[in-house]
Amino acid sequence: MPLKYTPKLCTVPKVDQITTPNKNIQSFFMRSDASYYADEKHRMANYRADEPIIHVVIWNNKLIVESESVDLGDFFYLTGMNTERFKSLEECVGWLGNLISDVLRKLEIRPRGSFVSLIFQDLLNRTEVLALCNLFINVLSFKGILITPRSLSQAIGTLSPNCVVVNLYANYTTVCLVEDFWMLDGICVSRECNKGFELVDSVDFVDEFNRIKVFEEKNVFSCDKCDYKDETEARMEAHFLSLHQDCGCHPEVGKDEHFRMHLRAYSEEEGDIHELIAKRMNYVLSKEKAKKIGGKVIVFNHGGVGLSEECLSKAFEEYGISPEVSMYEEPNESMITNVMAAFSGLECVKEIWMTDKEWNNAGLRVLKEKVLFII
Repeated sequence: MPLKYTPKLCTVPKVDQITTPNKNIQSFFMRSDASYYADEKHRMANYRADEPIIHVVIWNNKLIVESESVDLGDFFYLTGMNTERFKSLEECVGWLGNLISDVLRKLEIRPRGSFVSLIFQDLLNRTEVLALCNLFINVLSFKGILITPRSLSQAIGTLSPNCVVVNLYANYTTVCLVEDFWMLDGICVSRECNKGFELVDSVDFVDEFNRIKVFEEKNVFSCDKCDYKDETEARMEAHFLSLHQDCGCHPEVGKDEHFRMHLRAYSEEEGDIHELIAKRMNYVLSKEKAKKIGGKVIVFNHGGVGLSEECLSKAFEEYGISPEVSMYEEPNESMITNVMAAFSGLECVKEIWMTDKEWNNAGLRVLKEKVLFII
């Protein structure tokens, strides 16, 4: 006997194609151009009328809200929120929220009638990024948020779609790889360690069981003749002997010595800062992408020492890359914020704005569709 009703689980809504900013997903199944987690009227293209966009920077020891700057002190430790100063994530974000609220009140800004474009500290972990989103949307009551890592904003501000962004600080250095204005990798180089706050609630169990990554962290060795990478030296040698031994580049040396001349090993513990940057790029990228991204390096100095343009170029040349290196001794905050102000208002950027309705309906799931970095 046929069913007289249609169960909800059997109803598949008709939706449009989605093209996400990270260019890795393109599907027609249960996806929409902006997000299927909210009604059409609650997506950025139809949700914002003439409400203002407030620009906020939370980075290093600074909080900048529009033209107002406030000292954050030791709110951050390395690239994470300071777990030594604050006992919990709630205390940490609560302190920051009170500070932002005071500045908004001083500037007579009404969050309920505004959207926020946020530039945040590089390499915050997933929990901390989620906490910031919740702070601005559910605590401060902004109608929507656009979140951008510091290094990505620097790439946009210097009009560098493909580049390596290096930020030198007194106690650490961050290195981020940007391709087509999408931050695909980043590391912190320091003798100290701070993982920041992490909560079980921010774990995406689909990710844990079905990991899809831009690269595999276990690859340690690479062949400088091609893009082959492996975690054991024995398999690397077998690969080299079968494909490259007869290339004729060094006929005067034996097989073992010839193999070792073309073997690259990756370790974050060995080499100076110049070598680590070049090694990281070779480690996570194919040769083609390494040349594309490594062709331009922008360095921002915030009181750090020890990085030389000449040594950096030399380290890159070891991998067949001749970079154009730009050094900025005095970072121009107004330049970056002005460019980001123009960027956040672009029509094409509406796809990566997350409204309060989308966030409260799906949280992390919708956030993943909206960001130009790995989360």
